[in-house]
Amino acid sequence: MEELLTLSYNFGEPIDVLINGHNVTGIVEDLDEQQVKLSGEWYQLRDVTYNVH
Repeated sequence: MEELLTLSYNFGEPIDVLINGHNVTGIVEDLDEQQVKLSGEWYQLRDVTYNVH
């Protein structure tokens, strides 16, 4: 999961993920070891999973 978040952050590409069961689509604006800033909101990495369609 962290690799996909890093790609979104580095290349400015949107990513579609589930955060606590809610679909969130956006570009990663910031990323550290424990949290990610996606679409203007901070989320804990442990709460983020890849959204498989």
